[in-house]
Amino acid sequence: MQAETQSAVPENPGATAESMFEAAFREQARLRATLSAEEYEKLRQVRVQELIEQTKRTGAYAETQGMTDKLLEQLLADEE
Repeated sequence: MQAETQSAVPENPGATAESMFEAAFREQARLRATLSAEEYEKLRQVRVQELIEQTKRTGAYAETQGMTDKLLEQLLADEE
């Protein structure tokens, strides 16, 4: 069975992690019903790698916008 290979992970570096996870979850739920366990696992591994790569791109973009580890810690501390 051929599966659609277009990524549900947005290419937009400004996309929120929450929206990426929501899109990935919706896609996984749809695919579970149409793929064999082996096909699903292969596709899942591809999607995990895509998410890792998107995270790296987002981190690189954040750095170009002035994000630092210290600033991130401050922002996260403000959330508490």
